[in-house]
Amino acid sequence: MKTDAKPIVLVVDDEEIVLKLLERQLSDVPAKIVPTLSPAEAIHILKSMEVAVLLCDLNMPDISGTAVLNTARDSNPNIVSIVVTAGVDMSATIKAINEGGIWKYIAKPWRQDELVELVSKALSRYETLCRQQKHLQELAVNVKTETRRLASLQGKKTLALSKAPSTSDEPAKETHDGTGLSGKKQIRIVKTGGDKGPAAEEPAAEAAKGPKPIRLVKVAATRTAPKKPKAERFAEEFQSERYKLLDVLGESPLGVVYRAEDSLLPGPVAIKILSKKILHDEKAVSTLQECAKKAMQLSHKHIVRLHAVEKAGERYFLVMELVDGQSFKDILNLYRTLPLPTVMQIGRVCADAISCAHRLQTIHGDIKPTNMLLTGDGVLKVADFGDGILTDLRKEERDPGALPYMSPERLRGEPLDGRTDVYSLGLFLYELMMGELPFPEDIADIHVLEKGPQALGELPAEVAGIFTKALAAERENRWASIEDFGRALSDASV
Repeated sequence: MKTDAKPIVLVVDDEEIVLKLLERQLSDVPAKIVPTLSPAEAIHILKSMEVAVLLCDLNMPDISGTAVLNTARDSNPNIVSIVVTAGVDMSATIKAINEGGIWKYIAKPWRQDELVELVSKALSRYETLCRQQKHLQELAVNVKTETRRLASLQGKKTLALSKAPSTSDEPAKETHDGTGLSGKKQIRIVKTGGDKGPAAEEPAAEAAKGPKPIRLVKVAATRTAPKKPKAERFAEEFQSERYKLLDVLGESPLGVVYRAEDSLLPGPVAIKILSKKILHDEKAVSTLQECAKKAMQLSHKHIVRLHAVEKAGERYFLVMELVDGQSFKDILNLYRTLPLPTVMQIGRVCADAISCAHRLQTIHGDIKPTNMLLTGDGVLKVADFGDGILTDLRKEERDPGALPYMSPERLRGEPLDGRTDVYSLGLFLYELMMGELPFPEDIADIHVLEKGPQALGELPAEVAGIFTKALAAERENRWASIEDFGRALSDASV
């Protein structure tokens, strides 16, 4: 929240009398009150201004209050929303609370002191949430600084090695497997003569001739030509007049991600070229197209946008928003753990983004540190929606490192619902807090993972119950939805 201006309270009601009453009763609240009779205008304001508190009627013509609330949530996850309801249709109120990220509701008629107190608490809550957001911004700055420092140190080491005196005149050394330090077969030096080794077994007549000169014997190559790296092979096979691949950003069993130029639109994009095997799997192709269709509908500040799925030659590829930042796998490599307030903010933002997908019947299915990104200015981004469902069809394309983050039901091959994302998000956040997962180190036994965590570490008291519920092995014992999990994290952090 900006400190040089009053926070904005947006009031939306289609009844002019009610709107004027709300505006008058809130006149002493230390905020800028912005009233509107039009839900369409409210949506425009939410997309163009930083709104701290939204006070919104549910039952309005043309555009429902739920649509306004969803826009508010997608535009600014920190916004604190209050529903104004007549109390007639409680089912609509409950739906708005579950799907629209509602904090509280106030029923008509209300008392002025009740309204003022509620809005004042909402403003205080918004200030706290924005303060937590600064933790992410500070983390992003620290990560960028530390990454540059390490890169500088690595550059100095490389320079020092390049200036080291050459040892090319020394005899080639052998490693334990007969290869040189580079791992390649070397020219081997064979000494014959002397009183040790093979020369000692030669006939005495041969030995009497005196020591033989050193001779070089070239070892015949028995290895086949090395296979090109996957990223290089994929790039060579990529055929597109529109996109030009620049450099490799990441790699997984499912495919390779590149930074690329788009010749038609300004700005770089990220392109994920998928394994060629998918092309010959009809079910995988159908699933890819269905997942991509759903993912392209996701429009949220904290979700990496999928622009298109296309085919080039014998490979499918995805065109995505390019995120300039670091994955949380990289961040965990820099900092073993993160402070609790930072972790809670990460969890709240992730839950909000994932719940947006759940409302459109899209499960992430592959929540893990490599799919959670932090931009240079501290904006968290969730990537690769639907990849988990695709890799479940082609288990040979699974990332072994992702197994510990998979829910027990997913490992068993059962149908998935939103609670599988609750479990995986819980594990990700647990690792950020504790510096490790609640499993034996480097575990690879799926049967053990299917049982879920047998014991959690000593979590902070205020969140122990939240994570015990999120990480329950049986989904019936977890939070019923990602919204409930996120709300619990939010309530514990303010």
